[in-house]
Amino acid sequence: MTKKANANSNTKKQSVDEAQEFLDSLLLDDNQTKQIQPEISSQLSATAVADSPVLLKSLASLTAGIKATKLKLDELKHQIPSLPTSFGVSLLELKLHSLLSYLTSLSFFILMKLQGKSTANTSPTTPCISKLVELRVVLEKIRPIEAKLKYQIDKVLKAATECEKVTAHGETRAPISEVDLGASGILDPLQFRPNPKNFVGAAAAEKSTNDAPTELGGVYRPPRITPLKYTGDISASAKKPSLSTSTRDSLSKSRLFRDMRETFDTTRPEQVTSHGTGYGVREMRDTRDEELEKIQEFELNNYQRLGATRDRNKREKAAMRRAAGGGGGIMDEMENLETDFLRMEEVDRAVGKDDREKYGAAGSVLSKRNARAEEMFGTGG
Repeated sequence: MTKKANANSNTKKQSVDEAQEFLDSLLLDDNQTKQIQPEISSQLSATAVADSPVLLKSLASLTAGIKATKLKLDELKHQIPSLPTSFGVSLLELKLHSLLSYLTSLSFFILMKLQGKSTANTSPTTPCISKLVELRVVLEKIRPIEAKLKYQIDKVLKAATECEKVTAHGETRAPISEVDLGASGILDPLQFRPNPKNFVGAAAAEKSTNDAPTELGGVYRPPRITPLKYTGDISASAKKPSLSTSTRDSLSKSRLFRDMRETFDTTRPEQVTSHGTGYGVREMRDTRDEELEKIQEFELNNYQRLGATRDRNKREKAAMRRAAGGGGGIMDEMENLETDFLRMEEVDRAVGKDDREKYGAAGSVLSKRNARAEEMFGTGG
């Protein structure tokens, strides 16, 4: 245990000595004269000694970065006077100057921390702190503007790069003046507008147009158009249905219409009554049941009981007599059949009117031609 404790103490003492030596080297001026700062407190020294391994690593990387940056800045310092910078991109100039000022203020802030000065109670009016806040806001506001102008900025930078006149041996000629830039059109803002040919849709359309003759073999193929009936001369009144809504409803409920639908529409299931005939009782019960359903629906919706009227009593008594006698149903069925045929006359007149508007007068050449065209090609709707 004693040897292990002695080893740990020796390692700690060595780290403390290295940290102290490194801190002393940072406080040397150009004449290698040691200037001990009296502002460094004992608490800061103890903290630096405790974190000496991490501090040594961070300071070493920071020193290497500063040296590399200084060399790069020295190169740029000699190149900047020979470059035309008065007509540059103002947004980039503002961004770079703001970033440089931000780093300068940040360096002063770090110096305050190294000297042991607390910034917790520092007033916002301190030049260093207030400048950092101001520059941070400017940099945050520049970011969305730079994203919107990225396309124009990229084109300007590309044009500036291409304007460097390089000889075949790789030797750069004399620097380009601003007059040369203006003559080449780089200073024209309309030169950097978006190019519609760069859109994906335009490129795809141009490619499909170029490939079309190759795919079709150079032979013109007309488009396939479905034949349609011309309805441009038909007025709005002629387009309206010839039958009223009430007539359509009554026809859909008639026995004759149901018989025709069951005869020609083979896809529908057949409806058969308990008597097995399919006539008479079903039609009489349909009208009566429909009336009772309407009365029941009205009473349920309005919470009101409807009284029996004279006409309703007559219909109820007639239905009871027909059910009791058994012979009146045939006469009623014949009356219903006569009513259905009268309604079919209205349908016939409506169909004839539609045929005249659609095909022309009956027996004419135009009527026959249109009828044959519809049989061959259909209505086209």
